[in-house]
Amino acid sequence: QHKVGAIGDTNATLRLFSGLGLRLFYSDYIGEAAQSAAPTITGITASASGQVVTFRARVVGNPAAGIQQVWITHTGTGAGPSGTWQSVDLAQDATDSTLWTGSLALPVGASPADLRFMVQAANGIGLVTLDDNLGAYYAVTSPSAVTPAATSLLLGASPTSGVYGSSASVSATLSGGTVSGKTVVFTIGATTRIATTDVSGMATALLPLTSAPGGYSLSASFAGDPTSAASNTSRAFTINKLGTILTLVVASPTVVFGADSGVTATLNDANNAPLGFRTIFFILGGAASRTTAVITDFAGRARLGTLPSAVGAYTVSACFNGPLPAACATLSIPDRTYAPSGATSSLQQTIWPFTGFFAPVDNLPILNTASAGQAIPVKFSLGGNRGLGIFRTGFPKFVQITCSSTAPTDVINEFPTASASNLQYDPMMNRYSYVWKTTKTMAGMCYQLQLGLIDGNTVPIANFQFK
Repeated sequence: QHKVGAIGDTNATLRLFSGLGLRLFYSDYIGEAAQSAAPTITGITASASGQVVTFRARVVGNPAAGIQQVWITHTGTGAGPSGTWQSVDLAQDATDSTLWTGSLALPVGASPADLRFMVQAANGIGLVTLDDNLGAYYAVTSPSAVTPAATSLLLGASPTSGVYGSSASVSATLSGGTVSGKTVVFTIGATTRIATTDVSGMATALLPLTSAPGGYSLSASFAGDPTSAASNTSRAFTINKLGTILTLVVASPTVVFGADSGVTATLNDANNAPLGFRTIFFILGGAASRTTAVITDFAGRARLGTLPSAVGAYTVSACFNGPLPAACATLSIPDRTYAPSGATSSLQQTIWPFTGFFAPVDNLPILNTASAGQAIPVKFSLGGNRGLGIFRTGFPKFVQITCSSTAPTDVINEFPTASASNLQYDPMMNRYSYVWKTTKTMAGMCYQLQLGLIDGNTVPIANFQFK
């Protein structure tokens, strides 16, 4: 069990959770700091002078988040119960912001050789790194009679930026003393690679850029050994967002009212890999305006579905994270990893293809004659099954008209049994049948039946004369 201070103390709380192997995450990310990874510890040494142990740690990270605290947690000093862990805060060097140092005075009788420790670092958004030497912990470096030769590291012609998901080829040259076969640690964000110098002191590595896009440090460090002193170097490095490609497909330039628009947006990254579970905004303009947010599926596809209930020409813009096309400028859900993209197309929504009434009802100018009180089957097609909610509010309705003495007439000769008006759809015939239950009070008068479909424009009508 780790021994820490009061839980109300920020540093103690960080130590408690990180000591249990957890990382702390805060929800109030702000700006670029929100894209930071946890700090990276690139070099650790401890040396003893008598009973005083001096610790040195190199720590780098995104400057936007800062390195807020570095500390060592130690055991094996001979003080307190066996297995007790205690912490010592390190202080940031006034001239080298990557260097943190601190000291520990051992009690009388305790041996520096028995000391074991690990190092932890926290940045400004609460992300914590733990370095315990792969579970072996760190120990105090034995004093040497030989003064280590001074060394220096110089980064080669390495890139200063790269795209998320790619890799950066880096190099550094060690000079001073014996330079061959030395271990150099390269770090960008949360990625670390270890390389060995060649006979000329050069070490090379390939670092995958897996940290969230943002500003980082590319650092190279040599921890030192009994013959060569430690050295390090760093410079700014930016991980850029990976580009995206948004493809907008319109299955047909003409869409029948109420049918699926056939509009699909497909989002891929610059490497043509599909991006699932990302938000695509569909922005409609023209006959009607509407904005719809749709989440892409595992294949990166988002489907618009049906258009608004207005017939006419539409423009369709699909947007991932704005700002282009122009319609997307005010709509975005910032993505930490991928760059924005968009596309625009157009299509036309048409009314249902009503082609007229089928027998036994005749179309205008025929005046259909029937006995009042009978049920009349009004049959028609809309080019497909549009469901049973096809009528506008207040329709179907019948309106009394003046009987024409010159209009041609035709007798209705099909009378289904019905106690009330009703609508049915026959998928075999691809037809609707609206059974109109007339009343005996209609006798001796003429009426016009108006269906009034919800596609916005179509009002099929037929005229009737009742006996």
